[in-house]
Amino acid sequence: YRNFLVTGASKQNALAHVLAEIGDETAYPARLIQPKGQLWWLLDQAAAENLDPSLLASK
Repeated sequence: YRNFLVTGASKQNALAHVLAEIGDETAYPARLIQPKGQLWWLLDQAAAENLDPSLLASK
């Protein structure tokens, strides 16, 4: 397992770049993570506010 914890509105832009289909791994090295198991993104509402709803799951 790999987990990312992202909180706060100030992270919205970076989060969008990291989760984009195409992006710059040099500027956003989190894009390089390829776990053998599951990858979990733990976001607060402020960080996730502008993301495409299809990327989100409520649990």
